[in-house]
Amino acid sequence: VDKVLSVTEIDQIENSRKFSDKIRLLRSFGASLNFEKIDKEVFRSNLQTIDFYFDKVLADVVLMYFENDVPSQNTISKFIQKITIKNPLGYDLSINSSMYEMMMKKFLTDYALGMRAGEVWKREYQATGGYLIVRDDGELISYHFYFAQTFERYLYNNTKLDTPDPTVHEYGNIYSENGQQKIKLSLQIRFIK
Repeated sequence: VDKVLSVTEIDQIENSRKFSDKIRLLRSFGASLNFEKIDKEVFRSNLQTIDFYFDKVLADVVLMYFENDVPSQNTISKFIQKITIKNPLGYDLSINSSMYEMMMKKFLTDYALGMRAGEVWKREYQATGGYLIVRDDGELISYHFYFAQTFERYLYNNTKLDTPDPTVHEYGNIYSENGQQKIKLSLQIRFIK
């Protein structure tokens, strides 16, 4: 948070039920959020296997999610479309306009196949031949790894962000550290139903 908030302002923010309201209030008080770092160094290192600055892309996606209060807009593909327009890493998108989409697809695939926040990722996939997805209606979808692009596309087009339990993951409250006010945000990816 780049402005010192008063106790009253912090109480008002923290008493808001929806995160989008918290972010709106924060901004109405003249503050904004600036990405500092991924909390877990192992996860930050894992994200660098995607792209050295992928943590910044993911932070932008998470902030967009918490600002948004329209559930149908919480899909990974919609957030990446917005990131591509914003182009926070300054890539020359006239050469390859799919840079952010490619990074996200790689992340989703690695995460689906074993990457975790607390374990060093060495691309040792937990699935070796393919991936089965059981839909809500009971239908089985099978992706053989010979068709990696189809699997990546499925993940990209069928995942969304969701709000994990704030009490379990200890995020969403404003706290002070080294004389600076901060707030942790958390990421949870789920399949679209």
